Amino acid sequence: MWVPYFEAGNIYVPHPKWKPEIRKMLDEWVGFPNLEHDDEVDSMTQALSQEASHRGASVATYTKFSIF
Repeated sequence: MWVPYFEAGNIYVPHPKWKPEIRKMLDEWVGFPNLEHDDEVDSMTQALSQEASHRGASVATYTKFSIF
């Protein structure tokens, strides 16, 4: 559901050089669904869904999101 937002550049994720703690999260996103844990993926999709509902957005609308 959220892949098109990432592909369109509508979700900002800071570079690990600026936020080193984000590396673990990115590694889990890239490895999904083939990793043992998916906590970072679950929390990201829930946060984006909640943010979209607060903005009144849906997948079909143009919205920009920021992670962190």
